[in-house]
Amino acid sequence: MPNTKTAVQKKKKAPTSERSKQMTQLELSFIIFILKKLSSKESPLSAAKIAHYMESLTDEEHSEKTILRKLKLLTSMQQSPDEEIISNTLWLTFGGNVVELSNEKKANITKKQSQFFFEPLLTESDLSLVCGAITSNRYLTEAEKKYLLSREMTLTSMQLDESTLLNQIDTQAHVSGGLDKQSKQEQTNIYRNSTLLRHINQLYDAIENGYQIEITYGVYDLDPKGLKIQFHPRNAEKPYKLNPYAFVWNSGSFYLLATHSGHENPVHFRVDRIISIKPVVTEDDATIKQSRDKVPPMLMPFIKPLKNKKYEFLADKYTATYPLMGIYDDTDYQDCFIECTANTLSILIDAFGTDLHIYPSPIPHSADELDFHGRPQDFLAIGIRQVQYDNILQFCLQQHTSVTALYPHKLVTDVMEELANTVKTYEKVLQQPALTLNDFKSK
Repeated sequence: MPNTKTAVQKKKKAPTSERSKQMTQLELSFIIFILKKLSSKESPLSAAKIAHYMESLTDEEHSEKTILRKLKLLTSMQQSPDEEIISNTLWLTFGGNVVELSNEKKANITKKQSQFFFEPLLTESDLSLVCGAITSNRYLTEAEKKYLLSREMTLTSMQLDESTLLNQIDTQAHVSGGLDKQSKQEQTNIYRNSTLLRHINQLYDAIENGYQIEITYGVYDLDPKGLKIQFHPRNAEKPYKLNPYAFVWNSGSFYLLATHSGHENPVHFRVDRIISIKPVVTEDDATIKQSRDKVPPMLMPFIKPLKNKKYEFLADKYTATYPLMGIYDDTDYQDCFIECTANTLSILIDAFGTDLHIYPSPIPHSADELDFHGRPQDFLAIGIRQVQYDNILQFCLQQHTSVTALYPHKLVTDVMEELANTVKTYEKVLQQPALTLNDFKSK
């Protein structure tokens, strides 16, 4: 009887483990997670890169072709007018959309490959507005604000910590021989994506529980290699040690109000520019957080004591005193009067609140001073109590087309002098030949 066995025994395929099957079932969730954490419109990811990152997270191999097929299906359903219900379901479930970036729009792509990025339902600026609306809302009690922020904390605390993900990716990259420059850039995106809410949570906890923090703060400046703007840490080698006291929402940005450890002069840090935060611990026990310094005298007028050694920070009163968030002099507070029209009164309300004293303007105006609708205007004199002088001076200069300083006399003359200096600056520009676009092109 002839031997039916072949000379070369075929290698049997290893049986798929139960865990591998489970990872495959969860594959789409991991794909969305990777895109949410590591991609942006400026730094999209290919299916190969997504597979690489997923392997580092799950310790399982993932097919690049399968990932690409799922992403193609996902993006096509999102764009199909016949699949609106499914598209909306995906949008609400994932908190955004997956977008495919065409090869033609990205000139530096040399290979024919699709790339994808996650477009969030809420951007960092949106989240900043939401948190600012909560903390600065004068109609919410402190208990209500705390409840709303605690709900938001619950949601963000369920996210995987960035450092954990980065460590896993770095370890995998080391094993596989390292990542290229583009992949390293993708890793840095993690610091700018999905961090704002976590930082707000950390700051809120430090304010509520009264302990010191260390922060690394970012700044924008010019790239030394050319006229390009870059964002980088200002104090990476020596983090700021701060005593956090309050959040302040001003001019569309969210600020931390704090003092440097050992100093009493308050300073402001834009929350969206904070890169990292960690609590300061005591020398005796690394698990005990260092208590915050007492509220400095300069901030005491804006503190309302509560029970259990807690306090409410009067943010409205603070921003009305320092409308431009500038601390120049802690003694030069003055009652001031500013003229504006009824149509521009909202500018003053936005800056100083509704606790304003309103009178007819003592300055005569002709009947031909019309508004942009061609209607006569009502000129008002607005009294503002105890505003810090340098702040009100800068406010009048910024809003000089909408408001006019009336009192005190020094405020009027200082505004006039500064505006005169501005006119002189423009006269210098006009003395030069008229500039064209070609004058600004690199030579």
